[in-house]
Amino acid sequence: MKSRQLFYHRVIRNWKFHSQVFHSVADWTVVLYILIPAIIFCAAIYLSWWKKLPEWLDNIPFIIPFFVLYLLSWTGNIRTFMVEADKVFLVKKPDLLRGLKRRAYLYFLLQQILVICAGVSCLLPFLLYYYLLSWQEIIVLFVYFSSLQACLLFLKYQIRKVVSTFRKSIIMLSLFLVFNWCSQWLYSIVDNGYHLPVYAISFAMLILSIILSLKVISKIGSLDIHIEMEQERKSSVTQYIFMASPQIEKPVVMRRKKPLLFRNSKRIFKKRSPINGLINYLLKLWFGIQVIYMAI
Repeated sequence: MKSRQLFYHRVIRNWKFHSQVFHSVADWTVVLYILIPAIIFCAAIYLSWWKKLPEWLDNIPFIIPFFVLYLLSWTGNIRTFMVEADKVFLVKKPDLLRGLKRRAYLYFLLQQILVICAGVSCLLPFLLYYYLLSWQEIIVLFVYFSSLQACLLFLKYQIRKVVSTFRKSIIMLSLFLVFNWCSQWLYSIVDNGYHLPVYAISFAMLILSIILSLKVISKIGSLDIHIEMEQERKSSVTQYIFMASPQIEKPVVMRRKKPLLFRNSKRIFKKRSPINGLINYLLKLWFGIQVIYMAI
């Protein structure tokens, strides 16, 4: 089997999985009485925007739709369609594995660019008739946010390798603020009529991000990360099913994290029971208050 055939097989299986998820949540009654009327209603509202802009749009600054596009560029993660069995059957075929990863990355990057295109299309009547942007400025925005999304896919993939959750959060917050400032600065250049520099920066960022992403995902040692990412994605889809289906009994999952203070503290009572757990908690709380009082 060639990498192209394996890629098509994984894509079809991914479509079937999402189709099963959709049918498990939305039966024919939901589709007939909720989804189809909602689609018709949204389409009618969108067409009415082209004829007459809504009144609630008054006094809304351009930073709001600009920030919406910026948030859309942060969506998604790199996908490679890896499964657990690939560690056994495909690890000895690096060319096949590498070809599958590259095609999956380009396929998902195209999907994410279409998300930006959909966002721009929804905001198009506002951008044209209220904010009075030209088509050239709108195309510049689309190109820039598409390239920014490719860059963020690569950076978020690299940040996954950071073990500490606190450091990971600090890095993500810093990147969010820095790229937000850079995006507003680049738009100020576009607003002054200089489109060519933004085109040059966007295409350079897009090409460099694609090259670096293809290079890092082609490594055989990154197979465990790719499998973990795919499993996390399926788990998130399963959680959406539970949220959308109130008739399904939701299992209670206890996720315990180490506290900020007294991280090495252990249980006082060996026998676990509700009463012992409450006494254990109260004793530790009292001891912590005494330590803080003595330190003050």
